[in-house]
Amino acid sequence: MTTTDCTVKDCTGKTHGRSYCGKHRDQIAKGYMPNQAPSRLVDSHDTRDLLLELKTKHSMMKLGRLLGVSSRTVARAAAPANVKIERTLAESIRFIAGEVFEPAASIEPVTGADVAAFALTDVGREFIVKCRRPVARKVAA
Repeated sequence: MTTTDCTVKDCTGKTHGRSYCGKHRDQIAKGYMPNQAPSRLVDSHDTRDLLLELKTKHSMMKLGRLLGVSSRTVARAAAPANVKIERTLAESIRFIAGEVFEPAASIEPVTGADVAAFALTDVGREFIVKCRRPVARKVAA
């Protein structure tokens, strides 16, 4: 089997299946078009002031435990140099600092009424029948 380059423009990654590299295949699996997924990294300068304020109240070790990262990562995020940090870390810093914000991705919750309404549709009935159907098992020869 030969591997080729990813079919996404300007990508030099090797294909792992369906003519996409691993990065772009994962983006498609998550429902994004290739190269249009939101970045998981953000600039640390947006949260640096909040983090420096938290450092006056807590030790680096405690901040690391609160944020779920090492104290070295906290120090790196608080450094004056403009570095990139994980979006989830930035959201955690904002949360601990008490800032009210909208998460980057919001998913509408599914209620019991939504499920009941879906179960009454033709597609819902087919789904229920498919789920209840026993899976045929292969018999070892």
